[in-house]
Amino acid sequence: MFIWVFFVINVMSLGLPHGAAIEISAEGKDEQEALAFLQKTLRKEGLAE
Repeated sequence: MFIWVFFVINVMSLGLPHGAAIEISAEGKDEQEALAFLQKTLRKEGLAE
C-alpha cells in the first residue's frame, strides 16, 4: 500500500493536465506483475483508460 500511495502522490505532484499521457516502467524480478497491478488499479480507480 505504501508504494501505491507514494506513486499517486508523485504523479499528482507533476501537475499533469487531465488526459495527459505518462509512461511507467519497472525493473526487477517482478516487474511484469508490478506493472500489471498498477495498470489494473489505475483503471479500476478511473485514472487510466
